[in-house]
Amino acid sequence: MCAVFLTKKVGIDEMENMDINVYEKNDCIKWAVEDTIKGHSPISKAHVMSVLTHCMAAGYEVLAPLVENDSRNSGQFEYGTLVNDKDYIPIFTDREQIDETRLAGQVAHGPLSVVLEYGLTCNKVKGVVINPFGQPYVIGKEELQHLFYLYSFEVLWGDETNEVPPELSEKVLGYLHTLAELKIADALIALGAMYYEGRGVEQDYEKAAKYYKEAADTGNSQAMSNYGYNCYYGNGVEVDYEKAYQYFAYAAVLGEYDAINKFGDFYRDGKYVEENKTLAFKIYRHGIDVIPRDVKVDAYPVNLSRLADCLMHGYGCDIDYGIARNLLREAIMVFEQQKANGRFYADSGLKRARGLMEELDKIDTEGTR
Repeated sequence: MCAVFLTKKVGIDEMENMDINVYEKNDCIKWAVEDTIKGHSPISKAHVMSVLTHCMAAGYEVLAPLVENDSRNSGQFEYGTLVNDKDYIPIFTDREQIDETRLAGQVAHGPLSVVLEYGLTCNKVKGVVINPFGQPYVIGKEELQHLFYLYSFEVLWGDETNEVPPELSEKVLGYLHTLAELKIADALIALGAMYYEGRGVEQDYEKAAKYYKEAADTGNSQAMSNYGYNCYYGNGVEVDYEKAYQYFAYAAVLGEYDAINKFGDFYRDGKYVEENKTLAFKIYRHGIDVIPRDVKVDAYPVNLSRLADCLMHGYGCDIDYGIARNLLREAIMVFEQQKANGRFYADSGLKRARGLMEELDKIDTEGTR
């Protein structure tokens, strides 16, 4: 029996109390599917594949039948696609679809990856269908296999200590290039990161800059920040502080955490703009209010180090060695955790933070003489 075992049965009476976030998170799936079906955008199935990959990696849940009904449908799901022979696992994107089908006790919400895996591995079905009672969007087994290539790559990529197998990179590169041709920002950024870091491909800063620039042109804030680094350090392009400043400024306004720190650096160092350490400190201080204190966020320990530097040297603020030391202790701890997790930039950040701590220790020693 090819049942989809999910987390919780949901009857119609329970629908009103069900976590609304399940539906809100599925909006991205719903919109991608509807736009493709209605022809509102030229992104075709490539975009849906990209959206589903990210939703799987993020642990999103969807609504699907709990089990098949063997007695009435000879091993096929009772509530199939409404397209021909009902042998696809249906995925519902909003509660109204469930209400219309009278599926009390027959539906559960659980990880999208589980449902899609059953669609791929169950030999009694041909795949899955999204929006079965609206305009159905069918994903067959071949496409599901492609989807799991992308998903596997994203999971591996998320942990920078992992090596990406060449055969997986080759398969994924094909899909990413297809998405990149359609100017899908996530794909462009993924390609840029692969070439920038040399993971799964030979390192090539010029290609990385090209993809980041194309993604930035779509208005993506992460890509703006990434391309800003290319311009600032001259990786793949000529050093251009004016362009770097502009890209970091736009990205910072849009809330990109790395860009906030780098935007402050321009005023601290007087690059392209007139030096203004008071403004730099205000920008860093804003960063500590908005940047999540999460070890997974690269900008978090960087921001702590920037603030500590200001407090040690009186850049736009009164000198306070005590607070500076506390900030550096936290920054070093987080950088060490990030380095252990294989984060790409953690080692250089750790060296800078330790250098500041050594400078602070020297100041304390000299002050006690």
